[in-house]
Amino acid sequence: CVGTKACFKVGYNGANKPIISEGSCSGDYACSYLASNGGDVSSISKSCTDEKACRFLAAQGGKVGSISNSCTAYEACHFFAQKNGTVASISNSCNATKACYNLAYNFASSSTSFV
Repeated sequence: CVGTKACFKVGYNGANKPIISEGSCSGDYACSYLASNGGDVSSISKSCTDEKACRFLAAQGGKVGSISNSCTAYEACHFFAQKNGTVASISNSCNATKACYNLAYNFASSSTSFV
């Protein structure tokens, strides 16, 4: 999966529980909304490395297990776990300029995100 929005919404709304690895999903916004809206992604490893690649990744109640060596470009993790999203662990990821901007931002005081 290569190109803009290559893996866009692949685990969206609980559709499936993919494992993204070894260079999968490359391109700007490649993994945007990947596990959003109650979706679930087991793990992401060495993937989703272009600009804004992981925006809204686990937003709106989405879940992501582990993320390693991924989401490493400009604003890669913007609104990553926004509005009740959950990411179990992050290792060597979300580490470029503005990569963690609004990482777990919530619009309402009653919502909680976990990273």
